[in-house]
This record gives sequence, structure tokens and C-alpha cells, in this order.
Amino acid sequence: MSGDVATGTEASILEPVLVRGVWGRVGGTLLMQLLGTSAEIAFDRNYPCENRCLSNLLRYLEPLKGRAESPTGWWMDDPDRLWWVDPASFGFDVSGFPLGYANLGVDRDELHKGAVLAVWQAFSKAAKQPDERLPRYYAEKYGGYADVLSTVGMPHRMIDLVRDPRDVWASVLAFDSKRGYYGFGRQDEQSEDAYLASWLQAMRRRLDEMARPLPGTPVTTVRYEDLVGDLATVAARLSGWLDVELDPVLAVANRDELGYHRTAANDDESIGRWHQDLSAAVSDRIEGELGSHLDQLGYARRSTQKVN
Repeated sequence: MSGDVATGTEASILEPVLVRGVWGRVGGTLLMQLLGTSAEIAFDRNYPCENRCLSNLLRYLEPLKGRAESPTGWWMDDPDRLWWVDPASFGFDVSGFPLGYANLGVDRDELHKGAVLAVWQAFSKAAKQPDERLPRYYAEKYGGYADVLSTVGMPHRMIDLVRDPRDVWASVLAFDSKRGYYGFGRQDEQSEDAYLASWLQAMRRRLDEMARPLPGTPVTTVRYEDLVGDLATVAARLSGWLDVELDPVLAVANRDELGYHRTAANDDESIGRWHQDLSAAVSDRIEGELGSHLDQLGYARRSTQKVN
């Protein structure tokens, strides 16, 4: 639901709905297309729905709290904040910090909080539709900063989107092979084995993050397997959770036009593809690193499955 920001006057703002995937290739674009079937949810609907306005603004405002240098390491290796989207991909860089005068006597945390709320209020106002009706939500693929939203007291929701990590790995390799260049955090000079090691580290951080409760933040989990296997049921559940009308038929109306996004012949073949696509050594390595999360999410390990 929309919240009221106490800034001297009451003003409705868009409540962020953050789609937090375990990685790429987990159905995030399909889920965004589903959310985009409601006029109550605002965001840039152009494929692949990755213009993260909220993350962009929060990144710009972060230096108000103090000096915020750009990360020096590779974004997958940042131990403090996993940069799921390289800030450089936004087309900007933040260096130094504003109001950097000695002995200024300003409470920077309060300044930052007020700026975040005021900027989001202004963004929300600008998102009004031609009939002057303000949508209730703003959705984006998660780019970090949920901690900032909690700190400043901005209501927001989180949709955790999960998929069997072994299928994620298989799909990442297949998609990179299909398009002819590396993505998903792989550096050009990295071997597949080195990339797998860094990917496992980053995946574990995200799964650990998902496993931690977010006090005061409504969270729901969507499985990729359910999203592509029974979109209507997922749509009905999220419609109730958000109190909006989502249309599963409209969400996939242009799916044939996005065939280049797919790496499996059909949805059924995208589930459990790791059995055919991955070697036993690779699947065992993933299970060894992420086994507890596989168990928690209900994905059976290879060692416990019957071999026909």
C-alpha cells in the first residue's frame, strides 16, 4: 500500500516492490512482465525491465551521508555490499561528497534521510498518470539498498525469486554461448572454473541474505519452477498479496517475440536441465557449496536421487 512521508505535509508515495532474484536467468523478466499488467504498478516496461530508477537515485544520494568512493574491486567480490548491478552500467560514477566542509555541524544521517524521502516523493509525483491518478507501487529488479529504505522508514516489499542453482548455472552458460559474449559478472579473461568459484561465492551471499529476516518488510517467495509451470496460480497469489489485478495471459502475450531470451526448447525442459547440461563433478561442487540452501528451498541433491 502507499505510505505517507512526514515532511511537514502529507503526500502519497509509490511503495517499492523489489524483485530480488538469486541471480540472472531466474525468471525475473517474466515476473516483471506479470507485474506490468497492472496499472497500479509503475516502472519502465521496456525489455528487459532493468532501468532501476530507485537504485539509481539511492546511489546518487548516498554521498550525503559522507564520502562514498566507488568500489575498487570487481562487483561480485565486494564483501560489504554485493553489487548485483555494476554502478558503471548505470552510466554514472559517484566520487567525493557534497557539503564537504570542515566543522559544518550538520547531522548527515538526517540530511540523507530527508533527501531520500523528498526525492522519492518528487519521483512519485512525477509518475502520476494523465488522469492525475497515482499508481500504488513502483517495481524494479533489486539493485541493493533495501537497508537504506528500512533506515529512512520508507515502506517497501520484497519478492524473492529463486531457482535451482544448478539450473541457474546451466542457463547462464547456455545464454552466454547463445549471444556470443559473457555477462552475469564473468570477466573476459576468466576461465569457466574461476568464474564458477566466484559465482558460487556470490550466490551463497545472496542466498544467505534471503535467509535473513527483514523486520517490518513484507516478503514473499516465488519459485521459478512455479512461475513458468503455473503462472496463473502465481498471478493469483501475488494479486492477493499486493491487492491488485495481475493478468497471466497478458503477461505472456508477446513471449514469442522474446524467443532469443530462451535457451531451452520449452519451459518444461528448462526445469531440471542440469541433469543433462552439467557434469557430475560440477553439480556435486554446486551441491557441496550450496547444499544447505538447496535443502531449505526443496531442491533434491543428486546424491539422494535414484539413478535410472
